Amino acid sequence: MRKMTECKIVSVQYVHHPEAAQKWFDLYTNLILKELENRQGDVNNKEELNE
Repeated sequence: MRKMTECKIVSVQYVHHPEAAQKWFDLYTNLILKELENRQGDVNNKEELNE
């Protein structure tokens, strides 16, 4: 499995349908949270190695 090393949002456009906008926002925030969790895990692993 290939590990994602970078997440980049190129364009955000107006979403006309409120439910579609909510689904898009939920997906977007989940992706950002996962990336933050991955980075925090990397930081924690580096800290453990340095102890």
